[in-house]
Amino acid sequence: MRRTLSVLLLFVAVPFVHADARPGDPIQLVVSPAAAPKPSLKYRLIPDRRDLTPGNAATLYYRAMASFVENSQLLKEIKEPYWSEWMETPVKDLPMAQVGEKLRYASRLLHEIELGSRCKDCDWQIEDRAEGIGLVLPEVQSFRYVAVVLAVRARYEIAQGKWDDAAQTLQVGYAVGRHMGRGPTFIQIYVGGAIARMMDQQVEAWVQQPGSPNLYWALTDLPRPFLDPELAVEQESRMIDRMIPWVKRLDGPPMSAAEVGVAAAEMRKTGEAITKDFGLVPPSELSKISQAFFLVQGHGEAKRGLLARDRFTAEQIEAMPEFQVVCLYAYLEYRDSLDETLKWFHAPNGLRHPGFKKSAEKFNQALTRLDRMFFGGALGPLFGVSDSIGATYVKVYTVVGRTDRRIAALECVEALRMYAAQNGKWPAALADVIDVPVPMDPVTGKPFEYHVQENKAVLAAPSVTPGKSDGPEALSYEVYLRK
Repeated sequence: MRRTLSVLLLFVAVPFVHADARPGDPIQLVVSPAAAPKPSLKYRLIPDRRDLTPGNAATLYYRAMASFVENSQLLKEIKEPYWSEWMETPVKDLPMAQVGEKLRYASRLLHEIELGSRCKDCDWQIEDRAEGIGLVLPEVQSFRYVAVVLAVRARYEIAQGKWDDAAQTLQVGYAVGRHMGRGPTFIQIYVGGAIARMMDQQVEAWVQQPGSPNLYWALTDLPRPFLDPELAVEQESRMIDRMIPWVKRLDGPPMSAAEVGVAAAEMRKTGEAITKDFGLVPPSELSKISQAFFLVQGHGEAKRGLLARDRFTAEQIEAMPEFQVVCLYAYLEYRDSLDETLKWFHAPNGLRHPGFKKSAEKFNQALTRLDRMFFGGALGPLFGVSDSIGATYVKVYTVVGRTDRRIAALECVEALRMYAAQNGKWPAALADVIDVPVPMDPVTGKPFEYHVQENKAVLAAPSVTPGKSDGPEALSYEVYLRK
């Protein structure tokens, strides 16, 4: 999981959308009334399933990334800061000639991405890897750069009023974000959410252009949840199990001295590999002595803990060597506390329930015990002594909820534009919009906050982070009707 967060730091180190804005700061939109297009889905923001082709999208995405090997200048080019600047530049101020020239240079790269976005499947081929926390994901940053180029292309097409072309580009961007956001690692969830945000920002530009078609039904057509963390949660949660496959032998007959020696050697080897891969300070002799002392000191607690499980008799436990007893107890406590934490994910508002926090704290304690016993404390510097595993999961699900909340809020904006097209003004309340359903806030399950101040409609979704009015999921639009 720390691997995830370390890669995330690389990801956000590059200039990002609304870099100076805080969550909840109003995003101002100046829009014109617009009825729904005919047909309603004349414009789509995700490829129509009828148009998808057999194949694995990831293969084509990786082909696109491989082009950087032969053309390092291309990678250097799309890293230039002006791409991120153009992604946010007001449409009327885009340097159109320069943007068009740069987009032509990147066209071959985007071609492979476009083909991948229309594949029926996306298998990143990194599930169940034995490297566990040591799995390196160097390609992730490149996807961020590619997404920025896509966002700029959409903005460029919006500036020209090429709505069909812009919709096609947004389809590619949202599809890449969707594919990434269903991947088997937490970093892919973060990246998928960030890519979706880039596309959302271009939708914000779209709705502000005079004469822009209404995207209410196109936004409604986007899948929900847009990001799906199920696979990532399963893979990240079982990561340590894949790093110590020999652990299954612990839950069996008493181990021989030879088996204990082999297991202990595997433990040392894994700890050394983690230390080397992440450039950590090797454990000192004192740390090794401490680990051995922990084995002896924890034997009594482990015996009592195993006996309390009603799975082992006192005779079975006495027959096991100390190493097996302590390691088995540490592993079972880790595994069971993990399951007790994961159970909250599917409960309504489970991650905000006090029971989740208690389960996560117990899991942290079990993970610390497992780390000391199995890896000599090597995982500690990666997870951070003050980090909460529960907080990591909350961050992931916050990204999921925040992504759906933004899409729903943009649906509301387009519903307002529909109402204004018929009535020439904003509705006094969201309930006054009756021609189309106004979506609820997917984070709270309640209507968005809404009020009108003369020509300004304010649409807001509050922070749900305890004690923070500017929590990461807070959102606010100030929508002005163009006169």
